[in-house]
Amino acid sequence: MDDATAGQLLTSGASRARRTWERPYLTTVGLVAATVGFLDGVVSMLERHETSCPDGKFFAKGTKDFACYSHPHLGAGLALCTVTVMLGVVILMLGTKVTRSEW
Repeated sequence: MDDATAGQLLTSGASRARRTWERPYLTTVGLVAATVGFLDGVVSMLERHETSCPDGKFFAKGTKDFACYSHPHLGAGLALCTVTVMLGVVILMLGTKVTRSEW
């Protein structure tokens, strides 16, 4: 084996070791980003504003709080949660596939 071949083998082994270290790190970063997006969606869904009650609104006997609320970002928050969960699944599947395969 000449020096050029030995150098190529050494370089490919070092780059393989570097890529092996990067794989779980990048998967973790992706999952953290998906988790942050999911939590942002949950906070958006739970946000509420006090509104005027419609005519004929029924309040149960013994009610002390006669306020009505609306959740203006419920749909957008639910969509964000759904998309980030699917994104997290894709990241996890790709991270597992890449970790088990050779680059």
